[in-house]
Amino acid sequence: MSFRGYVSEKRRYQIRLSGDLCSAVEAYADKHGLDLAPAIRVLLAQGLEELRLDRGKAPADCNAALAALFAAEQAGLVVASILPGGQALWDSLAPGAAEAAARRLEALAPGEEANQ
Repeated sequence: MSFRGYVSEKRRYQIRLSGDLCSAVEAYADKHGLDLAPAIRVLLAQGLEELRLDRGKAPADCNAALAALFAAEQAGLVVASILPGGQALWDSLAPGAAEAAARRLEALAPGEEANQ
């Protein structure tokens, strides 16, 4: 325990900002009457909150995602056409692939209950 009666869970991070980003953070801090470290914490918290709120929206690169899905399906169908019994194998693996993809998406973007 510390002298204050609790253990601090704060961590220090050293970050490097580009000139433009550094200028923008400094301008934000000046505008809001903050020192640099509190301004960075506020901006970080705001950015994380925006990500949390935007998670349910369609991704901005939806066309790229559709193109990647199309390419993956085409590649799978080509492989299935070459293998003996490939189409049956392809069909039997599809549900498992969908479940694995859903688990991977959950791991990348945890649900709301993880953020509360």
